[in-house]
Parts: sequence; C-alpha cells; structure tokens
Amino acid sequence: MSQSSFVTHNLVGNVVVAQLEREKITEHECQVILTELTNAAAKCQHHLAVDLSKVTLIASAGLGALITLNKTIKAKGGKVVFFAMSEELLQVFKLTRLNTLLTIVKDKDAAVKAAL
Repeated sequence: MSQSSFVTHNLVGNVVVAQLEREKITEHECQVILTELTNAAAKCQHHLAVDLSKVTLIASAGLGALITLNKTIKAKGGKVVFFAMSEELLQVFKLTRLNTLLTIVKDKDAAVKAAL
C-alpha cells in the first residue's frame, strides 16, 4: 500500500485501487492528485479504480483533472473506473454529463471488474 496525504492505493489483482483522501478537490489539489493517480496506474498496466467515498466537493478544475486522467489512461490502453461516490457528487457528474464520459459504478468489486 502506498500513501500520501492526497491518495492512498493498493493492488487488487491486476487493478490499482486508489482512495482519494481529500474531502475537496479544488485547483490546489487536482494537479497532485492527477500525478499520483497516473503514477499509480502505471504500476499495473493502467487499470485503475478510484474510490471517491471521502470526496464531498469537486471544483471545475478537479472535474477537468478526472477527464484528463481518463484520457491519459485510455491512451495507454488502460481503463479508469470511479466508485463509491455520494449521491450529491453523482448529481454533479450527471448535471455536467460526465457520467456519460466516465465509467462510474457503485462499489469496489464492480470497479475492479470494470477496470480490467
């Protein structure tokens, strides 16, 4: 398991499962989080499941970082899946139509399967 104050992650089979450790993803946090998630995904052929259960707010810069992460991982032949987000956060993704661009599932088991 790897840890920072922004992201912790561990390997589940052939998928890196990452937990965002911040409640708010603003312009200040998004570059660090993007770098840490990209580096974590590189450890396992770019199969990444991201746990958003601790996140209560994502600013537009944070949403942009998740889109960039998705593009980067796909370009390298991998897949990123987001899971365990609150209903409020899911509504933000629906309002911005990011739920049609990003893969979002309910729980960790579904995310690990979907990331392969």
